[in-house]
Amino acid sequence: MRRWLKTLYDKQYFPAIAPLIDTPQDRQISAQWAAWMKQQWQDHGLKDLKQQRNLMTEVRQALKQQLGENHIALEAMNFTRDEWIEINLSISDTVATRNEQQSLIEQPNAIVDRAKMLLDSRDWVEVAAGLAVVTGRRCTELLQTAEFIYESPYTVWFTGALKRRQEERTLRFEIPTLAPAQQVIAALSKLRRTVNTVGLDLETINRKFSPPVAKACDRHFAELVPQRAGRGNLYTHLFRTIYARIATHWYAPPTVADIEYMAAIQGHFLIQNEQDPTLRRSLASTRHYNDYKIGDGRGNINGRQGVRLNDPGVQILKIFQQGVPELEPEPLMPEEESPMLPPNKRQLSPKRDRSTLWLYRDERDRWLQLLQPFVPKASQPDQMSALLAWIEQSLPENHPSFTPQIPHPSIPRPPTPAKTLEQSANAFITTLQPLRDPEAIRSLCQQELAELEQTYDSQDYLPIYEGAIATAIRSGQLPLIDQQTAERLSYAKQGVSYVQRTHYALRFLADPEHEVELTTAPVSTPTPISKPITPQRDTLQTVPAPTLTVQPQIAVTPQSDQPSFSSSTTPTLDHKLEVLTHALTQLVQLIQTERTIAQPSSVPAPSNGQTQPGSIQPESLDTQEATSEQSAKTPPSSTTTPKRRSRGTSAEAEARIIKAIDAMMAYNNAPHRTHIQKWEISLSALKRLTKSYQGVIQRVLDAHEAEIQEHHQLHGLKSRHNVRHGHAGVNIEQVIQWEPD
Repeated sequence: MRRWLKTLYDKQYFPAIAPLIDTPQDRQISAQWAAWMKQQWQDHGLKDLKQQRNLMTEVRQALKQQLGENHIALEAMNFTRDEWIEINLSISDTVATRNEQQSLIEQPNAIVDRAKMLLDSRDWVEVAAGLAVVTGRRCTELLQTAEFIYESPYTVWFTGALKRRQEERTLRFEIPTLAPAQQVIAALSKLRRTVNTVGLDLETINRKFSPPVAKACDRHFAELVPQRAGRGNLYTHLFRTIYARIATHWYAPPTVADIEYMAAIQGHFLIQNEQDPTLRRSLASTRHYNDYKIGDGRGNINGRQGVRLNDPGVQILKIFQQGVPELEPEPLMPEEESPMLPPNKRQLSPKRDRSTLWLYRDERDRWLQLLQPFVPKASQPDQMSALLAWIEQSLPENHPSFTPQIPHPSIPRPPTPAKTLEQSANAFITTLQPLRDPEAIRSLCQQELAELEQTYDSQDYLPIYEGAIATAIRSGQLPLIDQQTAERLSYAKQGVSYVQRTHYALRFLADPEHEVELTTAPVSTPTPISKPITPQRDTLQTVPAPTLTVQPQIAVTPQSDQPSFSSSTTPTLDHKLEVLTHALTQLVQLIQTERTIAQPSSVPAPSNGQTQPGSIQPESLDTQEATSEQSAKTPPSSTTTPKRRSRGTSAEAEARIIKAIDAMMAYNNAPHRTHIQKWEISLSALKRLTKSYQGVIQRVLDAHEAEIQEHHQLHGLKSRHNVRHGHAGVNIEQVIQWEPD
């Protein structure tokens, strides 16, 4: 009940009529108060009967709850028979007009896919919007009264329906789900944990929570669902008809009228006979869900039903199972949606007579699972034929039931069970082994992912493939070659230098859009200096000479973070260059110090607490190179300093990366930012955004690991979150606005 009406009802109307009894005088008083209440409605600008209809319903419901069904106030607080006829005629005209302006749903698959994505959101508003689409339940039901009990992979038993007119018996009926039933049940549980409606009445819940859910529906589905005639936006209740239409198109047996199927899944079970007064209300309610029809992509209605009844796990609702003939899968038109799993091509079989084979109900699911590998996506009779042929061919020749079989050309061969993920991973490694180009490896990974994602989730196949690749690396089957098969990362921790090589296949399987950084190796190969450099003059003994120590090289395998020292491993070319550059920098510092001591009169003596010239230790390799080039007047003749890409000093690069991280966090923290739009703070994303060296980015990520992890947990961002941006063709540079300098 709206607030102003509740105030009138609680403060004035109800206290006046509550003590009235069934006497002529009290009936007159009740009529006077009813007239007073109707006048208040008109004073609030609600003068038409159509506008007053909901107000009358709310007041009468409150009276029934507080005073019972037979209180005399209910006689006066009502419309006359002629007024009700006028109201119902107006409603019928409105519904008829809407039915003359039906809209077509051209992309039912896209609507359901987006709804399933919202079910995994951390935002309760998006979860509620997704549940409204895949279950067709009202927002208030989802937030407080609805209860789903698993029945089959795509059906649940539902209790908690509203608008049941105070029935003594709780209504319980089976409904289909447009998403897997387990996912729907988990999403409802998450929604209840997030939104606390304990102690709130239904009207308050509807008034408080329905508007944000309606906005979420409009935000996520506006481009997929045409607006209903006379409405400026989408709203939650509208998705009751969206759900009913798609569910009928997918799951309704062709022999069942669509209006009967929609009435069953919406819970309209009050239709009994033509003399029952509830008949018109139930039929009118059903007509409200005819705003949309499924389109065929050419502007016409696609009236097909049960297009997914042959998909794995899909069952007909129990209320319609009796007398339903077995369905043959029909060929899909080019513009129609594909089934839940991609169909395998099969030859058409000649028409054959069918028979009934009885089996125990509790073994039905086991039979379906057993039949699935035999000619996937075929009809059950064809699958049974393939299973029978396989059994007969497996029998020994001396078996009494053995009969040599000549397979009919139209019957598929006895199939080999589908390859396991382990077998697929081993086959992938065999194909991967000869590849020596990053882009060729990327192309192979993209093809493999396209096949895997049709059947499996990433959390199912990715660990198996990563483990198989790691095993192949350890056995030498997959060599790690810099810039050919492996990505090289050098970094230091606690004074120890690390070299980590990661096979490109591991990178591309986790992120197909991972950017490959190729560097040009210098021609010369200088010998690393392994002996400390110390000055030879006695005058230099007062200045502590820096000591150069060559750190052992450490190789890190993809399967372990623990470094493994190898004394027999020859230092790589890049590592030698780093050592040489560091030695040259120290040599320049010693030369500068020698000149300072030799010419004390030309250089003022530093005061206490000041740093002596030439004693400032460089912060990074980039600053060491700058010092070598600017200060060394007589560099060694036998050695040349390799050229490196100029991206500023390491400190500047780190500052730029930190600024980019702040920009990504600010973007994710923006109000009304959906979970899908957010970005995970990852190495590849920062590399695209900042164009910095991978090693510098990794160093910054390690330094701010706790802060970034907390941010990811706050927004529910997982390791493969950014993959969806790549699939959608969205680059981070197009989205994150920031100033690098």
